[in-house]
Formats: sequence, C-alpha cells, structure tokens
Amino acid sequence: MPASLAGPLILRIYSSVNGVPRARHEFAVQERLHQVGFPVPKPLLLHTDCAPFGGPFLLMERIEGKTLCHQALAHPWQLWSVSARMAELHACLHGLPIQGFPSTAGTFLQRRLDELRELIASYGLHGLQPGLDWLSCHRPAPWRHASVVHLDWHPLNLIQDAKGGVWALDWPEADVGDPHADVAMTLLLLHFAPLACRNRWEKLAVLLGRGWIAGHYRRAYSKRRTLDEPRLAYYRAWAILRRLAYYGRWLTGGPASTGSKEAVLNYLEPSHLDDLTRAFRDQVGVVIHL
Repeated sequence: MPASLAGPLILRIYSSVNGVPRARHEFAVQERLHQVGFPVPKPLLLHTDCAPFGGPFLLMERIEGKTLCHQALAHPWQLWSVSARMAELHACLHGLPIQGFPSTAGTFLQRRLDELRELIASYGLHGLQPGLDWLSCHRPAPWRHASVVHLDWHPLNLIQDAKGGVWALDWPEADVGDPHADVAMTLLLLHFAPLACRNRWEKLAVLLGRGWIAGHYRRAYSKRRTLDEPRLAYYRAWAILRRLAYYGRWLTGGPASTGSKEAVLNYLEPSHLDDLTRAFRDQVGVVIHL
C-alpha cells in the first residue's frame, strides 16, 4: 500500500451511481478545507467506478473519537461545552476565505430556489409549491459577505478526538453562500432531526436537551458573528422546505436517487413530517404538505 493509505482509514460508500456528483464534490471540498487548515479528515482517494460497491467511494483518514452527540449523551453536564464548541467551529468555518472553494456559478439563493423548483416538478411534490411561492416573494437581498457553508452541521457530524479537538465530517452539501442559511439548517436539525436512540434514557435526554442545546448554540454563535434576525427567519423557513423536498424525493424516487442508503426511510415517520409542515406554517403562515 502507498504510505498515504497505511494508517487507519474510513471508507465512505454511496449507494448508487447517482452519488457520483456528490462524491466528487465532497472530495473536492475536503481537499480544499484540508489545504487551508480547517479540521477535516484528509481525503486520500476518490473512486467513481461503481462496479465494486454499486456506487462511488472515498477513502479518508480516520479520526479517532466520539461524535459530539454521543459525548453529550454520555456526559449530560457537557451540553454547554458541546453547543459552544459546535458554534465556535461553525463561526470559524464561516470566516474562511471563499477563494478556490468548489461551488456552482450563480447566486446561492437563486440556485437553491431553482433546486426546490426542480424537485417539486420532478417528483410531483405539489403540496410544497405554496411554500416555494412564499420564499420566492419574500427573498432577501444577497448577503454582503458570502461564506463557506456546510448545510448539515449538527452534533453527529462533529467528532471530538482524544486531545479535545473537534473535526467536521460529511461535506456533500457544502457550498458558498449566506451563513444565515447554514445556521438556520443547524437550528432545524437540532430541533427536529430524528435520532436513533439506544435506550429510554437517550430518548428522554434528546427530548429534554434539544431546545436547550439549540438555544445555547445560537447564543454562542451570535457572540462570534452577527446574525440578522429577519434574514435568519427567512432561511429557517427555507431550511424546512428544503428538508421536506429532499424527503419527498426519497419517498418518491427512493434514497438511491441521491446515492443515500435505504435506511434513511426509517426516520421519515408521519409524525416527523407533520412536525416540519406545522413548523413551516407557524413560521410564515402558509400551509404545505407532502
């Protein structure tokens, strides 16, 4: 084996050929972030031939440690520390230079609204159209300082190593755009993302801790970077609609349409989808459904 592949490694496999564009983007993003010194696992190999596993795969260095989620569940008194560290590293990401970062041409918000429009049309998600109409009518002006954004930033995608350092994982959604969109998506995930709890204690801890950790994350982030509240409110609505559109794509076209695993369908319980549609209605006063 080459020296670069001699240490502990992580193999990340996409489930279908549809994952090729996402795998290429993820590899390029991690490569760029590693170059500028941001704490990500070093990407070592991208293989887009889908013959071995049915989808593309990446090899990267393995970071030994626990996710911040499992760290908090094992040590509940560290909730304050977990949310603060999550916010600190997130604000650091948003302060990185965007030059040389892989992204698509065009403004962030226009691309994201076009993405929603295409998903609604392609997968027949017409119950989400009123939400897209609202977002199109109330769009804010472009943010003055674009940032690198992760768009899936939550405690399960952050690992704390033995020395206390925090590393960020899972970059296929990364882009250059408005940091408010990234913060809004994190708040959505902290409040609503379904989790596979291993016992009743973990389920209770998640139910009680969601709002606390989301609130402290937001306060800790605001101490490092200014948030525009109306803009954040707009992107919180966008984050809900985007999440529902992705769920609709999985339910209609199957998880393999994005190179994801079939297991993701286990999290899409009707109560979770109802919570999201209710949150959108409460946020902007518009009724949507899948």
